[in-house]
Order: sequence, then structure tokens, then C-alpha cells
Amino acid sequence: MPLMPSSRSICLMLATASVIAAASLAPASAQMPPNVKAGRQVAEKLCVGCHIVMPNPPNSTVSADIPAFQTIANRPGQTADTVVGAILIPHPPMPNTNLSREEVNNVAAYIMSLKNRR
Repeated sequence: MPLMPSSRSICLMLATASVIAAASLAPASAQMPPNVKAGRQVAEKLCVGCHIVMPNPPNSTVSADIPAFQTIANRPGQTADTVVGAILIPHPPMPNTNLSREEVNNVAAYIMSLKNRR
């Protein structure tokens, strides 16, 4: 005959599940807001080899097929979430960046800070 969990075990499992669910559904405002300056620093270190990361940089040359961050920010309908998705799920020729979630959010915030700077 299979053993039935005690009511105490069931309560403990439900409490644990509730805590996990509440943590995963926490509002975005409970998290630290993205840091544009930190995003710029990551971009200047890791992204500059392929993208123009600064607005109006002097003497910058990159492949014509790779958009500048300013161009990415100004795409119709572009949001920080779509930028995050493009970083997290890279597309050729974009390499896997191996950034933390915080770094990805910071880079996306930096990119979006360039919106309408033309």
C-alpha cells in the first residue's frame, strides 16, 4: 500500500510552492532598474568590435550589414524587451554573448537610451 503524505508535508509543499510562485511573479518594480551607464560600459567592451555603440562616433567603421545601436533603438516598434530577446537568442552573425541577465538588461537600456538621437 503506497504511503500517503502527512497533512504537515502537504502544507509544507504548498507553502514552498507558494513562495516560489510569488517570487517568480514579483512585479518588475521589485527588481533593480537597468543601469544605462553599466550597459554602455559592457557595450564599449564587448559589442564595439561589430556594432557602432556610440551616437555619432568619429571615424567608426564596421560592416554595413551590422546595424549601429542608434539604428537598432530607432527601429519601428523597438522596445527594451525586443532588444533583450535579440541578445538572449542571438542570430547570425551575432555570437552568443554569455552575459548575465542584469548585463543584458543594462545593454538593452543603453541601446534604448539612444532612441531618437539622430
